Amino acid sequence: MPLKALLLTLSLLSGLCSPVWGQSQGSDNLIFEPMDPPFASQWYLGGTYRLDGLGSSPDNSFGLQLFHRMEKNFGTGGSVMFLPEDSSFDINLDARWIWPLPIVEPYLGAQLGYLTRSTGGVSLALRPGIMIEAPRIPLMFEVYGLARYDVFGAVFGGDAVQNPFVMGLGASVSYRL
Repeated sequence: MPLKALLLTLSLLSGLCSPVWGQSQGSDNLIFEPMDPPFASQWYLGGTYRLDGLGSSPDNSFGLQLFHRMEKNFGTGGSVMFLPEDSSFDINLDARWIWPLPIVEPYLGAQLGYLTRSTGGVSLALRPGIMIEAPRIPLMFEVYGLARYDVFGAVFGGDAVQNPFVMGLGASVSYRL
């Protein structure tokens, strides 16, 4: 029995220690290809402004935004917005898929939000936009659109919610930490 266990262990270890596919067997002439430099994650903190409800009675909101760009093509963020008309807060989490171009970087994002006012609740949004990073100073400028669907109002609002679909525009200026 211990001999079988030893043989099984040796066979597993030999499989783990075998050369990687594509390496030359018994030769020191390995082919090395240059790799892209690693991407350092970046954090941004700044102010943001949003105009919701285009076409009807628009809501103005402003607040703070935190964004973490984890990779060249992906980042996540969040914001806390204050709506002065009814003294309520809008808390948002978003994810962005970024196309890294030289000057202007377009992105497509998805946003989950919670609005604290009586007609608020949980909402989902599609968030397309562009980011422009300043070349010599650590600033990022952003302009985005928002196509938001009020999930809470559509499910629990009954006749109180006229149209759960809301369009908006926003802008932010963030400092790279």
